[in-house]
Formats: sequence, C-alpha cells, structure tokens
Amino acid sequence: MWNPNTPLSEDCLYVNVVAPRPRPTNAAVMVWIFGGFYSGTATLDVYDHRTLVSEENIILVSMQYRVASLGFLYFGTSDVPGNAGLFDQTMALQWVRDNIAAFGGNPDNVTLFGETAGIP
Repeated sequence: MWNPNTPLSEDCLYVNVVAPRPRPTNAAVMVWIFGGFYSGTATLDVYDHRTLVSEENIILVSMQYRVASLGFLYFGTSDVPGNAGLFDQTMALQWVRDNIAAFGGNPDNVTLFGETAGIP
C-alpha cells in the first residue's frame, strides 16, 4: 500500500521496536513483515502496533526492506544477484536475535507474521 503523505526514501533499512511500559523481561517477540512486494512501508498509520503491545506482554518489531527493483531486480550476474529484499529481511531478523534482549525481549521466542507478500 502506498500513501502519498508518507515520506519515502531509499534509506530504508531499519527496524521499529514497540515495547510496553514498564519494560518487560523475557517477553515474547512478534516480527511483522509488511506486504506489497513492489511498494509499501512499515510506517503507515494503519500499521500502528501500539494497541497490540499495550494489551499483551509482547514486543513488536517491524522492519523496512527494499522493494520493487531495489529489492528484487535480477540480472543473473554476480554483482546483482537479486533478492536484496530477502537479504534485508534476513539481516533484520539477525538484528532482532542479537539485540532484542536489550528491549526486554526473548530472542528464543520470536514469531514472524505478515500479510500478502510479507511472509514469502
């Protein structure tokens, strides 16, 4: 989904972490991967995860990844191997594993979820 009121940039490799207050200890982690494949962002207002986090003892992580030609262009050459968007998702999941404990999350209790092309 694309919204003309959402600022977009090629600087798109980051994660959003939403955690309840007070900070939990050893909380379950849910990682949401937005769909769209050709366009989209995890920062749209319709994807505000604060309500879910306030109702449950979870930490919710969403990620940005390259989409469309920046993320999935393939030329069949070693310098453009394709699937950069999937590489971005893999790197975000490694970041969660390595850093989520600092937010009160349990790196051994992570659930992935998404919509449409978000969970390949």
